[in-house]
Amino acid sequence: MSAASPRRGRSSAVAAAGTDDGSEEGGGRKIVMARLGAPHGVRGWLRFRPYANDPSSLAGRGGCWAAKPGGEWQTAEVETVTQHGNGWLMKLRGADDRDAAGEWRGGQIAVLRSSLPQLPEGAFYWCDLLGLRALAPDGGALGEISDVMEAGGGVVLVVRKSGGGELLAPFNDEYVPRVDIAGGAVTVDIPGDAL
Repeated sequence: MSAASPRRGRSSAVAAAGTDDGSEEGGGRKIVMARLGAPHGVRGWLRFRPYANDPSSLAGRGGCWAAKPGGEWQTAEVETVTQHGNGWLMKLRGADDRDAAGEWRGGQIAVLRSSLPQLPEGAFYWCDLLGLRALAPDGGALGEISDVMEAGGGVVLVVRKSGGGELLAPFNDEYVPRVDIAGGAVTVDIPGDAL
């Protein structure tokens, strides 16, 4: 899957691959790769917001899971993905008309973390950062990484602070000088007045 393409930003060793839903149902941790939007047309197409570097890589891929809003995960097949203007469209097997597609509005598409391609040494997926301890440069605990998101100026780590609240840290070498996936920690260097 092309979601393994390295992202630029903090380093070329980071690849986007959705968000972790924490679910172990179905034999492994599910990584959300797309949020489903409104139906498009009358033949079962859906708009979607991709969380993968290459959204077209979801098409024809085995091992996809889908969940309707508030529903349980179920195996799914993404038949086709196409770019449409500035957005993306997908066709799910079995959603053959507008009404069937509409049932998926607000749902999600996921893959198992174990099914993502192996990355080179030192590389990691964004979803691998979720749940890691966020440490100050002196080793003091700041909290836990709760999200990784793209913002207008680049990628941002969201730290759920130990004492409550959130801290946003630009994901670059200045503010995040060290990522230790194996050690379960990320060093976040934010000026004291921003904490």
